[in-house]
Amino acid sequence: MRYFLYILFFCATAISAFAISLPAPTNLTVTAMRNADGRQYFHLTFTDSAVINDSLSYYRIQRWRGAVPDTTERTYIVGMRATSSQTQSYDDTSSLFNPSTYDSNFATVYSYAVYLEEYVQHPTDSLYANYSPLSDIVSGTLDSVYLYFTSTPSSSISEALHDTMNFTFTAKESAGNSTIIYSVYSSNSSVANAGIDSSNGNFYCIAAGYGSASITVKAKDAVGRACYYTFSFSVPHPYDTVTVTLKDQSTGTVIAGGTRDYWRLFTPGDSGHETAFSSGTTLLNSTGSFIILFPDSYKLNLRASAEGYGAAWATDSLGDKISIVNGGSYTIDLPSATSHTISGTVTDTTTNKPIDGARMVFIRVTANDGYIGIDTVYTDSTGDYQFSYTEGDSLVGTEWIRVFTYASGYADSMQYTTFLSSFEDHTGVNFHFGSYHSSSDTSQYFHIVPATGDTTADAIHTLTYVTIYKLVDTGAVVYSRDTTDRGYVPINLYTGKYIIFAQPDTGYQSGYYSKSGYAATWTQADTLVVPVANHPLNSAFTIFVILQPDSSVALQGSGAHIDGIVYNQSGGIAPSAHLLLYQQISAPAGGNASRLLYTTTTDSLGDYSFAKVPPGTYMVLVDIVGKPVFESQVITIGGETDSLAFNITYNPNAVNEGEQIPVQSYLAQNYPNPFSQGTDIAFTISDASASITLTVYDEAGKVIGTAAQGTYAQGAHTIHVDASALPAGVHAYVLRVNGQVWMRQMIVVK
Repeated sequence: MRYFLYILFFCATAISAFAISLPAPTNLTVTAMRNADGRQYFHLTFTDSAVINDSLSYYRIQRWRGAVPDTTERTYIVGMRATSSQTQSYDDTSSLFNPSTYDSNFATVYSYAVYLEEYVQHPTDSLYANYSPLSDIVSGTLDSVYLYFTSTPSSSISEALHDTMNFTFTAKESAGNSTIIYSVYSSNSSVANAGIDSSNGNFYCIAAGYGSASITVKAKDAVGRACYYTFSFSVPHPYDTVTVTLKDQSTGTVIAGGTRDYWRLFTPGDSGHETAFSSGTTLLNSTGSFIILFPDSYKLNLRASAEGYGAAWATDSLGDKISIVNGGSYTIDLPSATSHTISGTVTDTTTNKPIDGARMVFIRVTANDGYIGIDTVYTDSTGDYQFSYTEGDSLVGTEWIRVFTYASGYADSMQYTTFLSSFEDHTGVNFHFGSYHSSSDTSQYFHIVPATGDTTADAIHTLTYVTIYKLVDTGAVVYSRDTTDRGYVPINLYTGKYIIFAQPDTGYQSGYYSKSGYAATWTQADTLVVPVANHPLNSAFTIFVILQPDSSVALQGSGAHIDGIVYNQSGGIAPSAHLLLYQQISAPAGGNASRLLYTTTTDSLGDYSFAKVPPGTYMVLVDIVGKPVFESQVITIGGETDSLAFNITYNPNAVNEGEQIPVQSYLAQNYPNPFSQGTDIAFTISDASASITLTVYDEAGKVIGTAAQGTYAQGAHTIHVDASALPAGVHAYVLRVNGQVWMRQMIVVK
């Protein structure tokens, strides 16, 4: 069966602003129910009798306490998008129905009513609301007996590492005396190792590791009534401070106070494969210094830079990286940085004239997608602008810049670029604004709805990442990014050309909008032109983005996985690149064919991962909107548990770029992680042969096991680690290869 993800574009049809008589919803029913977890709720159904005429319509549900409600004191609880001639339903799961402690005002009877709110478009571009009368008011009755805790701990608990919290939970029924069974759930047992005596409620929680967790205690009686109490449990990590002074390498003087600094801490690792631990940005003080809150007992590498300078590691007198520790003071000499420029023109698309005085804000993107403004310029009388910037650093996470453009008086008064590399010049970065007009003239309303087979089928609520690309003179820029697990995404479009992309989290392959069916790459996609031909600006229309489920072969895949980094032509990382994993198979008539197994998207650091890959021969297609599609070299997975580190350099002028033969040794993150039964640790060896040890340590640095030891040949290797010999908690695993050392962390959950 094929699956479809379709996008509904709605825009209000301009109609008269005179009030329209709307019918009230009918056939309202209210039923008290209890779910499998023992919680009470009301299930509502009613008939949608609205006449929806290309407008925005919502059902508003009201609730009152009691059987004879005062309609002037109703409580609004939810708004639901209206659809024509259907039975609507809603579950009201208010905490009022399930108190965790004794409630002297506990009510068993609640009343409900529904009315329709419909927005219509006036020709002057204002939205007007019409309202239907209230439906009939209908009551429902809860079970009068409820379960509650007689005492509870604080809603937020903090303990020191290895301390134990003890508390006795006692639950009782508001009427009756049934046997009560207790249970507990911890969201992170490596931080909060919680347990409870099921018969008497004696609770304990061991602070097993640093971090935070949510703990929920449940009490349930013999007939299925239940009450819950949730509180947070944290184990704060002790911190000290590290002082870092930045100097100009060429002059030996401290860098001026007020200069923006950027820093990142790493767990020790091979150059190019360090694992980021934390990062930050501040302004240097008057002595050219900044302070980092540093975790006690850790040893980490530090790399720092400042605006206008290159980046450097904290090193010893020989230039070797050093592990900094808490309480220390360090000086880093920063080299000068290469400068580049970005330039373009801002124009009015209606008059085809330049826009004078448009404000251009230049942003440096920091680690974790933070935005730091680095300068502001304005376009001149010809609409032109130019800005100079210095190169960032991919390890510190400052290699990307963005431009935000503001043109006062336009409906689309703010536009922005996608991520631009700071390692190169950018010319022709142009912006086009529509003439002075209301946003309703060219805005379109989206609904993204996964469906099975046709537009009337049930929606598929798979977590989906939706990206809208706008085609511009320089290629394509990201217009918007949205995430949904509710089956739809709302968004507005303005005049222009767009490519629409959807990436489900699991179960489905990504795809683009295409009139002819499934489009795996952007080159197969159709361009959406707004306004849509043969459609008035304020008319409704529908567009489909067809998606396919993952291959049945992939769903039966083994534990093998392929991980790596995608680099661009300049050597920087390539975030948000769409990747397609194709498996080569024998064609029925002889020769070779291929089938699409998985799709994924690189993260902000250019990393990607394909899991559950069956043995076979593969290649990765790199799909970057606005650029040629690129095919990697052949990848071979030989066994059920193989794990391969495979980096890809996007180079559309070359063929079969890749790094399956390791150019340097590398330790991968274990998979799965966290784990309770076992996990696989993959690593590659660059030497023809090497003497290695793979050792596991506990949090105190004590050796608790050796996973591998001996001479290993060049290539990829995978070691399986059985969790039965490991205690619960956060552990470090360290790979030593011919004197080089890599370290990563893994979490055991029991």
